[in-house]
Amino acid sequence: MKRLDIKAILLCISLLFNVLILIGVVYVCCIKTDYLYRLSAYINHQPKMPTGYDNECVVSWNNCIEKLNMQADVVFFGNSITAMGNFQEAFPTVRSINMGYMGDDTKGMLRRVNAIKSVQPKKVFLMAGINGLMEQTEEEFERRYTILVDSIRSSVPEAKIYLESILPIRSLCYERDNTKISKTNAIIKHVAEERGLTYVDLYSLYISDGALPADMTFDGIHLRKEAYCLWYETIDEYIMD
Repeated sequence: MKRLDIKAILLCISLLFNVLILIGVVYVCCIKTDYLYRLSAYINHQPKMPTGYDNECVVSWNNCIEKLNMQADVVFFGNSITAMGNFQEAFPTVRSINMGYMGDDTKGMLRRVNAIKSVQPKKVFLMAGINGLMEQTEEEFERRYTILVDSIRSSVPEAKIYLESILPIRSLCYERDNTKISKTNAIIKHVAEERGLTYVDLYSLYISDGALPADMTFDGIHLRKEAYCLWYETIDEYIMD
């Protein structure tokens, strides 16, 4: 009887241990990483987001843009959310360049500022910050974002710069995440006010019941094609100014 009791206890401990491991795996996959978003993107045949600092690609891209020897009216500078927008179609009367880059963050975008300088735009629309945001403190974000903004200003001092807010997301813990995004957008607005730049509040347009609406996104972060219309309509006055 005692042996059976010991076996039962060991079995319960083993089951409990396995359950804890399973909870840990689910927590890491669903909350601490974007695994589910990437899996959804793969299933929906969306472009893969590169990770890390793929320097050769960025150097080659900067070199290509520089040697095009062209000038743009507007540059849209950002990550995959910007990259998936069709600004050329939305604003056919202006010479625009979409410099959105999959998976990029504020640190990585510093490597691409020279590409903006190469085309000497009259206006720059910057959306940056969502990638890596949840792992940063507010102080870290403000420091990195400020460095990026000041670098762009130094590279194209004559250009008008518009700082676009980070969009809300839809995830398993979207209330917590969007609370942090909202606080981060307050930092972006503050940076804009300090430097006399224009802050563009897109966050308020896309949030509903505390999250990005399900019909506007295919993976919880990125917008469906038709959802970009709100973005285009909002910046139209700045594009045509």
